[in-house]
This record gives sequence, structure tokens and C-alpha cells, in this order.
Amino acid sequence: MLLFGTILFGDKSGASLHWKFLLLLRNFAGIIQFSWGSACLAHLYRSLCRVTRVDCKEMDGPLTLLLTWAWIRLPFLAPIPGNPRGFPIANRWRNWDRENYAYRYNSLVHYRRLLDDLQEEHFVWQASGIGGIDPDVIPLDIRHNSVIWSATMPLISFECIE
Repeated sequence: MLLFGTILFGDKSGASLHWKFLLLLRNFAGIIQFSWGSACLAHLYRSLCRVTRVDCKEMDGPLTLLLTWAWIRLPFLAPIPGNPRGFPIANRWRNWDRENYAYRYNSLVHYRRLLDDLQEEHFVWQASGIGGIDPDVIPLDIRHNSVIWSATMPLISFECIE
């Protein structure tokens, strides 16, 4: 429940879990059949849609996923320069506080200035398809059989289809 309520499907309170997820957990042995990564991504997309409203002041959702995406696509924002390797992808920056202590003292004004000065060449435009995955993340023998374990499909959330 902690993983669901704080990491995967967190809300703005940061301490509760919406009741709609409880029905999905009633058959605990069968939850392995659900595509939780897709559901998490759909939840993030829905949160990003809601946060664009003028009256929205806070954002919820899997913000670790959003932060990881930003650090990969906008490496100048990442605490460790460049694109460190590792799997799972979010663990690439797990020791950032030890390696780049000064990073934590940058202000919001600093990051706003970096984003305001953003040029096209500062953004990593690499697609996230199977061809764009680092060979160290997925071994070659598994990559060759990606048709077995990968799929392209709509993301269905409780609120809408993304």
C-alpha cells in the first residue's frame, strides 16, 4: 500500500491511496497480470494534463518517473553530469548527494534560468523505443526477442484513455 500510495499512484496528500485501487488488489495472486508500468505512466500523463490548468497549484502522480525523464532528456538539470549508466534507470543517480554535494544548494531561480535559456541542442531528442535503449540495460539475447515482451497499446486510466 505504501508503494501504491506514495510512488506509483500518489495523490497530493502524499499519505493516502484512492479507493479505486483497492478493487484491483482484491485478487492479490492475480495482480501480476496487470501492466502496472503502463498504469503508472497513464496516471502521470493524467497528472500532467491536470497541472496545466490555470487554477492548479500542485501536482501528484509518479514524480520520480517525471524527474528521471527530465534528467535523461535535460542532462544539464541532472545532479550528476552526463548520463550515468545503470538499471533500473532511476537508480543511475542514487548516490548523487555524495558525488555532487554542491547540487543541493542550487536555487529555484537557478533552474528557472537554465530552462529559460534552453536551446534545441540541450534537449536529448532520442526516441525511447527498443532501438534507443542502452545495450547495458537489456542484454542482447533478450533484445533480439523484443517482439515477445513489448507491445504498443492505448493506456487506459480510470478517468480517460491516453
